[in-house]
Amino acid sequence: CGKTTLAMSFFRFIEANSGSIVIDDVDISNIGLKDLRSNITIIPQDPVLFDGTISDLELWNTLRRVHLIKSSNPTSEKEGLDIILSISDQKNHKQEPIMLDSPVKENGSNFSQGQQQLIAMARALVRHSKLIMDEATASIDFKTDHLIQATIRKEFKDNTVITIAHRLLEFDSPYILMQKLDGLFREMCERSGEFAELMEIAKQKYE
Repeated sequence: CGKTTLAMSFFRFIEANSGSIVIDDVDISNIGLKDLRSNITIIPQDPVLFDGTISDLELWNTLRRVHLIKSSNPTSEKEGLDIILSISDQKNHKQEPIMLDSPVKENGSNFSQGQQQLIAMARALVRHSKLIMDEATASIDFKTDHLIQATIRKEFKDNTVITIAHRLLEFDSPYILMQKLDGLFREMCERSGEFAELMEIAKQKYE
């Protein structure tokens, strides 16, 4: 199966024909679909954001925690203007202010891709859910990637995080690495010689 097919299997959109999928020692086939899906958040390469405002999404504090805004208490217009996005709008090469009533257009079209990823991550924080990163940082700059990795280390340290990616550098400190080769998954421990060799190759490529 492909990577995205695997990700969908965690939500049981695709049922396993044989074997079982176990998350935190629980076989997901024994969990109701509503309970399962409400406790897992997937952050794809292109997150889905609906029309509304930031306050509608009840995300203000969590937006601060994922480094999207720089203050958690916008009590005045002046303070609101002082709160700027940590991530530059890559399309317009500028930073835009964000406030509680900032609009969220359909599909998050008024946010850069990096901002969309961080908003999606804030939703996961609101739900205290497990996290699946499906090529989430494949098309964003390394500065934003660094913020996302920092957020995962701090805010999701007690959560299960599954990262699906092409870029090996996206695996900040994996416990287990699953390498897909010839349609098969091979498990490699973090400190195995093979994993270390792959990491060294990836670092040399991006240096």
